[in-house]
Amino acid sequence: MRRLAKKYVVPHRGNEFRPYLLRATGLLCILGVIMGVFFASNAYRMFLRGSDFIASVLPTVLVDLANADRSAYKLGGLTLNPLLQETARLKAEDMAVKGYFAHYSPEGVSPWHFFDATGYAFVYAGENLAVNFDDSSAVNAAWMNSPDHRANILNGNFTEVGIATAKGMYEGRETLFVVEMFGSPAPIRQALAVQVEAKGASRSSTPTSAEKTEQTPVVVVASSSVLGEETGNQLFVSAQNANATDGKEVAAADTLPSVPDYASFMDRSLTSPTRLLSLAYTLIITILLVVLFFVLIVGHKKRGHHFFYLVILFLIIGGTYYAYKFSLQSKVNLNTATATSSAGDR
Repeated sequence: MRRLAKKYVVPHRGNEFRPYLLRATGLLCILGVIMGVFFASNAYRMFLRGSDFIASVLPTVLVDLANADRSAYKLGGLTLNPLLQETARLKAEDMAVKGYFAHYSPEGVSPWHFFDATGYAFVYAGENLAVNFDDSSAVNAAWMNSPDHRANILNGNFTEVGIATAKGMYEGRETLFVVEMFGSPAPIRQALAVQVEAKGASRSSTPTSAEKTEQTPVVVVASSSVLGEETGNQLFVSAQNANATDGKEVAAADTLPSVPDYASFMDRSLTSPTRLLSLAYTLIITILLVVLFFVLIVGHKKRGHHFFYLVILFLIIGGTYYAYKFSLQSKVNLNTATATSSAGDR
């Protein structure tokens, strides 16, 4: 193994100071691997687009990614709440069935209706939406690159999250709608009152015009609408309960117990062709850096040529990687909303 590594990586008299990886055949093989991984990642994206796997695994992966972002900003982690997951599912299915992508449905139903429908009483609530994606990392990155969506993910008032997906038609193509619902639960007494009322009302996820008015009074905290076509349509809404009785922000991350990971390393990788591409390119770059190290420390006449070849390979890797990421970002459409609301005494 050592002799083989020396033959392919280290310039010395035995290989005429021309490591086999830096000869014409070796360079073509490396270039073939770089481009092969690039096209394989694109093919895998196409596969995920028509697969049910990403729909079943994506929610837990996005929770982990959101918590990683919050941890980086010294914020407490979000815990999965079954009611919020059901809330997100109702909204996702409503968009999928009706073919719209917005916080407010074509009938004018707001995001906060779905909180009432499941009986989730909140002090603060928020909603992030995405469509036209096929990579979990791309969705989270797109949200974090949008100031309004990032504000929801990094909102210190939110303590819980629920994420769901649904397949449907949007703008003439089948796609996967993803809904990320944030919440800060109301005190137990108020929450129980809301849940009892929700069960008694037995409201569906597609209310009639008579049901458009939310039972929970909501104060919109922030909102923004359509951005440029090139970056996709984005909408942000944030609200607070008008009768809120508990407006405390969450404690910093170092004062809270750690939140467990909800998705395995394999799940995170398999739902993200970008992650797989990154891992493959990292391995290739590591090998090339080892070659570069020996090229620089071993004195020989061909050092300049070898350095030039390696620089070109690094540029190709960087160029293809960022071209790949740009193609993902440009296809993701986003919406976000935030509200503050509380159940009050009912």
